[in-house]
Amino acid sequence: MLSDSIINEIENDLNVKSFNPIHLFIHVSKKILSERNSQILVDFDNLFEWDGCVNKVDPRIIFGAKLSESEGFDCNCKPIVKHDEVRIEKCLKDIGVCDNHMHLNGSGYNWEMNWHSLSTKKMKAKKLEKIAHNREMKDSMEKMQIRILGLKAYLYNEVLNWKFGIAKYIDNRDFLIRVIENGSYSYMNGGKNIIDGLICLWDKKNIISTEDFQYHHKNEVLLFFYLFRMIRLDELSYEGYKVANSYISYLCKCRQMFVQDNNGIGFSKFKDSENIKELFIPNSQKDKLYIGIFDKYYCDKITHKVEFRIAPKKTSDINEMINQLDDANEKVYSFYKKRDPNVKKIDYKLVIHYIKEDHKIQKDEVRNFQVRRKLKEDKKIDQYFSSKRKSREQPHIVGIDTANFELNCPPEVYGPTFRRHRKMIGKYYNLGITYHVGEEFASLASGIRAIDECIEFINLKSGDRLGHAIALGIDVIEYFKIKRNYIITTLQKHVDDLAWLLSYISNTDSIYAELLAEFDRFSYELLGETVQLTNYIDSMSLRSDDPNSIDTKEVNRTKTDKNYDNPRWKQANKNKNAKYLYKKYLSYKQQKKGDEKLCITATEQYMTAVKNVQGIIKEKIYNKRIVIETNPSSNKKISSVKKYINLPLFKFNSKYIEDGTKHHIQTTINTDDSAIFGTDLYNEYSLIALSLIKNGVDVEDVFDYIKYLAVLSNETTFIS
Repeated sequence: MLSDSIINEIENDLNVKSFNPIHLFIHVSKKILSERNSQILVDFDNLFEWDGCVNKVDPRIIFGAKLSESEGFDCNCKPIVKHDEVRIEKCLKDIGVCDNHMHLNGSGYNWEMNWHSLSTKKMKAKKLEKIAHNREMKDSMEKMQIRILGLKAYLYNEVLNWKFGIAKYIDNRDFLIRVIENGSYSYMNGGKNIIDGLICLWDKKNIISTEDFQYHHKNEVLLFFYLFRMIRLDELSYEGYKVANSYISYLCKCRQMFVQDNNGIGFSKFKDSENIKELFIPNSQKDKLYIGIFDKYYCDKITHKVEFRIAPKKTSDINEMINQLDDANEKVYSFYKKRDPNVKKIDYKLVIHYIKEDHKIQKDEVRNFQVRRKLKEDKKIDQYFSSKRKSREQPHIVGIDTANFELNCPPEVYGPTFRRHRKMIGKYYNLGITYHVGEEFASLASGIRAIDECIEFINLKSGDRLGHAIALGIDVIEYFKIKRNYIITTLQKHVDDLAWLLSYISNTDSIYAELLAEFDRFSYELLGETVQLTNYIDSMSLRSDDPNSIDTKEVNRTKTDKNYDNPRWKQANKNKNAKYLYKKYLSYKQQKKGDEKLCITATEQYMTAVKNVQGIIKEKIYNKRIVIETNPSSNKKISSVKKYINLPLFKFNSKYIEDGTKHHIQTTINTDDSAIFGTDLYNEYSLIALSLIKNGVDVEDVFDYIKYLAVLSNETTFIS
């Protein structure tokens, strides 16, 4: 609830007799935004408040409110607003930063384009059902969309009458109100021409060109500019107020589906947004997605290299995408070059995703059989590099990665494929390897273990990278406080976690005996027999071997079906009991048993073990000179982290900002899916800087840290 003093302040400021909720946007715009050199900026000290605000509210509403302070419209606000701390831009621009972890199709002006389509064109029921499947909403999706069309048409009608004096449209108000109230086809069909006519007339009178790279952003800002001008002049009708509030409510409600906020943390919430990121964008406008992506980078003025992560289905898709990206880059670069001769063309390359699938247990199939089969059949990367060798062209692909579900598709499944690419392609080209891991996990121990298995099964080396690795940077004690000391996992994962933890703990450690007793109890429940810990640990080291090669005695180092180059594997491969346990692990019977849910209380000894081993794995990554790709907004909005200052980034690397001589893992700042997280690279660095300054770190140390991270982004990129 707003205090009486704030309401009185707003009423006095606007010279209105009674407060209306929409007045709050004018108040917020005045408090947080400023205008300097004809550009809308957020006060740097208020960046967190702005970040919190736009988690819930579409920023274009507030931009329109701010711009309405003047009579003339000049949309001098970027989709991702900049702040007034010019030093950050200057130091990053001088160095030039790289975005080494971004997903192509989730990084344009996705939300802006989706909303424009949803609010101006009737959508097919099948598309609307995809939202209904992802969100429980009070209204049916079809009714909701008809209401949105009616609301927008009504507001267009109000503005057209006010701005251009087109009186003949006044009679449409009552009809549009009935459409809005009923959300009914009976009203919609009869008035389709009226709604389409208003939208068409708006487009004709619109001062923003459809060729503008930010058209969908500016079009909405323009609507709110006119509405807030009418409010400031006390020329918006009572009914107009009601419609404007309803429209804003639907706008923000829908935005919550497409843009990740801080509620409903977890990967599944992100997947809901990720699955619909292009849902309402017409195929004829897909090229504008790529243009929007490049426009974002040219607007931030600090980025000079970008690794685009893509998931093509076949080799021809890669070549087609490269042509489209080249065209988009050239078009946007040429535009900004005319404005600023010093602008440099962005250097982009591709990282190919393998999309991890959520494993479903199938009778008569070994664990992850379908995924393993698909990986063997997938030849697109091999074919691409083979064609480049023949043509002697430099490849656009500079790395490989995995993405999507982690829980039931562990690194062991991708070991043979990644080792094969390293061995075959690495003979001729520098192929970078990165891997999404430690972002989604049943238990914290499982998340950290997945990171370790990634290192072991793929044989990561200096310069290779880990995507996110959140589990490695979470405060263990705080994590278990949030979980109320519960471990919620499966029987298989818990046994694996215990064995893995014990493999890193000395048997003279005081916590060893209790963990071993717990392992013995749960492993017996899983396997129906007593097993030696050493045999079980060895069996886990064999899991990245192709199941068809378990009994193969031949050692052929030209193949990658087994993890020949791994020291742990060499020992395990000699252990017959380990091979027996690996076969059991693959079996349908153990899959079913191991998938049983488990909810137990974590003991103090267990939590201590997780904390200690977390430190050991961090040290291991540091010694191997492996890089971690952090994504501040993404990491905060998906994980249990509540504040930017508690991000894993600072646990990985705190050089310049924390006293001590501890090792600092090479770490970079990136955007992930910038459309879904409502950010850009400039914003990510800025949020990190502000979190440190507000936490009392010396400003000069903060800028040293920011510059250091920018340099690391250049040193660790796969783009040569």
